[in-house]
Amino acid sequence: MRAEEGMDVGETLREARLRCAMSLEDVERLTKVRVDLLHAIETNQKELLPHAIYVRGFVRAYAHEVGLDPDDIARQYAEQHDPVADVMQPLVQQNDVRDDRWDVLNSWFVLVMLLTVGFGGYKVVRWHDWSRRTEPATAPSPPPTSPAPARAEAGTTGSAVPAPAPTPAPTDSRTMHIEVRTIGSCWLTATVDGARVMSQMMEKDERHTLDAQREAVLRVGDPSAFEFSINGKSGRSLGRANEAVTVRLTSDNYRDFLSR
Repeated sequence: MRAEEGMDVGETLREARLRCAMSLEDVERLTKVRVDLLHAIETNQKELLPHAIYVRGFVRAYAHEVGLDPDDIARQYAEQHDPVADVMQPLVQQNDVRDDRWDVLNSWFVLVMLLTVGFGGYKVVRWHDWSRRTEPATAPSPPPTSPAPARAEAGTTGSAVPAPAPTPAPTDSRTMHIEVRTIGSCWLTATVDGARVMSQMMEKDERHTLDAQREAVLRVGDPSAFEFSINGKSGRSLGRANEAVTVRLTSDNYRDFLSR
């Protein structure tokens, strides 16, 4: 989602966070950025923030977690507070003055490297040729003899039995096959077996499938707009409307979240 041009970036981030039913502590846990810094970004308290380079990283991470375009938000924040172009322009001009001298030095360096490599290769070839001429003559080794063919054993009574086909490994019965569906707009963050697999605003009738071996952690923004099933069995309601909830499903407890 892109932010509208000209809007205050801090207020834009705050409104997006509230739409996702997330607190500053939720954003801190997801982005690893302290709550006081997140609050300073939302309220435009620039004097409480570190260098602009670090703040742009904080803003990008914040925007990603609340469903906004990180590049667009970071650009607007830089335009609002610290335009990078004005800071970098003197360095660019200074580098242009030095380009010609660097080109000359680089050319000499490449020439010296080529001459060094060529001379080293020439010495290696000469040494190899001299060592071959001074090696003592050795008697030729006898040609290899092929082994005698194995004698076939005489057949006896009975018939050959083919080896049994390997039995396929059974599938893990503890795997949780989770299907999620929305009946209205709902924010969903899903972490499966320790890895974040999705964090987005889901529209009505949107579906996703998750397969977990150990656990699945779901952060649901609006439980009344969210439905799910585990291994084909419908799940129960996770809470009341507009009250965000976090549930942890494991192979041991997921049956507690199924409909009775």
